[in-house]
Amino acid sequence: IAEKNDVRFLIEEENVPMKDEVAALTQILGVEVYNLACEGRFVCFVDNKKADSTLKKIKKFNKMAAIIGEVQSGSDVIVQTRFGQKILSTPLGEVVPRIC
Repeated sequence: IAEKNDVRFLIEEENVPMKDEVAALTQILGVEVYNLACEGRFVCFVDNKKADSTLKKIKKFNKMAAIIGEVQSGSDVIVQTRFGQKILSTPLGEVVPRIC
């Protein structure tokens, strides 16, 4: 989405809702959590002026909903971690499939 629309997404990692179990497992396995297949997720891009009111509406359906970042000029995805920024690249090879 970022490349096709010539924008940068700055994601604040501390704002990304994630269960503790998922964070722990991906750290143990050394897997980049953002490259995993993830069903049932919804990403919404909203004008900054409407972000809070939109979030309030979405939280009625999912209490974990959160504002995780902002759109800037550029054409990439940057994740702001507690250690600094990292560029999130397109996964190489196959994305890890879901397990049912």
